[in-house]
Amino acid sequence: MRYLSWLITLPILLALINFALANRNDVTVSFWPFDAEVTLPLSVLLVGMLFLGLLLGSFVAWLASLKHRFHARRLSRELARLYADKATALPESLADRLKNKFKLRWRRGKAVPLPPSHAPHIQPRNPPHGF
Repeated sequence: MRYLSWLITLPILLALINFALANRNDVTVSFWPFDAEVTLPLSVLLVGMLFLGLLLGSFVAWLASLKHRFHARRLSRELARLYADKATALPESLADRLKNKFKLRWRRGKAVPLPPSHAPHIQPRNPPHGF
């Protein structure tokens, strides 16, 4: 896998170096409504615009995911509340089994889901009905 990444990265790096060396001519960029002008090598200008596009695209993708992240957070809180309501109404041994099965921990008398780093990667085969 390490060699494969070098096989992909090295030709791209060589192409970028070749592009930068071939396009050393200065280009003047003017910003239309303002009287500002900038003179840069063409390769620096293109790489800078590529980087700006990458940042802008990442920001737009992050904004698009906010709605889904808020919805998932709300659902996880509601699920933890439902687990807590069900677990507190059950006998202690059954509550312990549910806590282990659904990867819950108790905080201030309420059941909350464990963070993914603490939860085992084993999914229950047949979850009990009603949960």
